[in-house]
Amino acid sequence: MPSARNFGAALAKAVKGTAAKFTPPDRQAPAYYIGEHEITDEAAFADYLTQVIPMIERHGGRYLTKPGSHEILEGHWRPNRVVIVAFPDMASLRAWYYAPDYQPLIAKRQAAARDVMIAIEGL
Repeated sequence: MPSARNFGAALAKAVKGTAAKFTPPDRQAPAYYIGEHEITDEAAFADYLTQVIPMIERHGGRYLTKPGSHEILEGHWRPNRVVIVAFPDMASLRAWYYAPDYQPLIAKRQAAARDVMIAIEGL
């Protein structure tokens, strides 16, 4: 059985080759924000969304998924909202997340939901 280290090295090598096929050298790879939210206060979360969506759009982000449309195929994962947002590149995603006008909204979101938020680079 291959070790985790060997598997990780093989996966990294395969992805690097795949990325070269899909991302031309003259442009940045897209980045994706994946948000998993277990909403505890619908009204407060809706208020958060009215403020955050325009910020995401100003940083080049666009929603790729319909909120609440996910289906659990296996496991015990139980969020009631999962979204994927595409950004032109990781710098744009980070510019949104670390923007001074977004920082106060983090506490608002956390008061309305339990979250897992992930940034991942695309191909």
